[in-house]
Amino acid sequence: MQTLKSQKSGITTAVTTAFILLWSYAAISKLLDFDQFFVQLSKSPVLTSYAEVMVWLIPGIEILLAALLFIDKTRRLALIASYLLMCMFTAYIILILNYADYIPCSCGGILEELNWTQHLFFNLGCIILALIGLFLGKAQSQDSAGKKYVKPLLILVMLTLGSCTLVIVLFLTSENTLHYNNQLNRRYPHHPATLRDTIKLGYNSYYLAGINDDALYLGNTTAPLHLLKLNLNSKDTIHLQIQLSEVQRALPFQSIKIQIHKNKIYLYDSAANILLAGNLNDLRLDSISVSQSFSLLQAKNDSTAIVRTRNILKSKNELAVLNFNKPDTLKRNPNLLEPQQDGIFSTDGMLLYNSQLERIIYTYYYRNQFFIADKSLNLIERVTTIDTTSMAQLQIEETLGARKLANPPYYVNKHTATYGRHVFIHSDVLGVNDSKQMLKDAFIIDVYDLLNYSYRFSFHLYKTKESRLKDFSVKGANLYAVAGDQLLIYSLKTEVFQLN
Repeated sequence: MQTLKSQKSGITTAVTTAFILLWSYAAISKLLDFDQFFVQLSKSPVLTSYAEVMVWLIPGIEILLAALLFIDKTRRLALIASYLLMCMFTAYIILILNYADYIPCSCGGILEELNWTQHLFFNLGCIILALIGLFLGKAQSQDSAGKKYVKPLLILVMLTLGSCTLVIVLFLTSENTLHYNNQLNRRYPHHPATLRDTIKLGYNSYYLAGINDDALYLGNTTAPLHLLKLNLNSKDTIHLQIQLSEVQRALPFQSIKIQIHKNKIYLYDSAANILLAGNLNDLRLDSISVSQSFSLLQAKNDSTAIVRTRNILKSKNELAVLNFNKPDTLKRNPNLLEPQQDGIFSTDGMLLYNSQLERIIYTYYYRNQFFIADKSLNLIERVTTIDTTSMAQLQIEETLGARKLANPPYYVNKHTATYGRHVFIHSDVLGVNDSKQMLKDAFIIDVYDLLNYSYRFSFHLYKTKESRLKDFSVKGANLYAVAGDQLLIYSLKTEVFQLN
């Protein structure tokens, strides 16, 4: 009998010692690499919003538990707390693996070499050890009745449910804060985009004109009738020249822009109110007479496009549907673009069409918002981005009857792209956990969901040299970016971007 009792005591002591070592090591490793631990918490889909508190609270609790496990009077209480903390860590991992938008890197922490699934089994082993220590310790107490385990077991079950519920509440509230409460607090999955190819273009005047099934097309601002075609499979390039008739060459072009949509080519000059369209096969274009001026154009299909036009009487921008067969008639929606200081500069932005969801997306340059409309320009949702700039910061002056910006504007959203269920927004605004060096090393892309109208995560497009992002587009699992005189091609992780 004495031998059995001593064996139970030895096992309890071993369990207690194991937890003392575990908590001591865990706390010390976090404090020694404090900055890295904070970054990991900031990237967590569950704890991002509470990173500044948790970075101190977690190692503090671990040190406290290690100390209490040394003391006889508090050892059992500390063992119960150790069990509950392990239950919370386990619930956290289950949420990460099953319900989070992405699975972050599992580097650091207690055992650096373990992945998330291995961490889960390690935690379950610790939970079993804690239960063994608790019930063997209880068996050594003065109670001898058969009912001695019932009440403690019920209490333990309630505490377990409570601790796991707390983790779930943290997850839900953190998601709500990140998705909807407009805090510039980014979270980063583990390497969702990888630079795959770098193609030298030779000139820094190229821009993305469009992508179809087998090729990417680049326009050139200094040679406006020139197109560079890149075969997406072979990476071979072909130089193309758009053919204009004598009448078309005589048009008063000021600033030509080319857009490729499927097998169609659109050449337009919004400053001169010129629109030409034709097929990619022969590169010959027909003139389309648009009676009203427009400043942006986004092809929707072979017969219609979305344009941004100006209401002269009200001095404001508006979006409209342009039918190529009836170019004199624009179907406007005057209420989509919401003016702030004025109706022109404050509504400036970027126009996109998502062909997968048949959605029109307009992203403001100078405020933290984009909106989604259906293909007939009926508003679906206005979405607030994670930046905090809700009002455009513009200084407008009037000289000789003309209004212009007195100072360079403050850009909230610089470039944007869309594919599938996502909107990708390039921002130079640093978040809480972003370093200034990152803007030199990479471009920051924020990702938003078009189906539930929320922020999902951010990622970096690492540069090959110091350059400025001019344009980017996404198709399938590839992101194409023009930076300086290079075309950068990145591979996107399909499981992170839900591209399957």
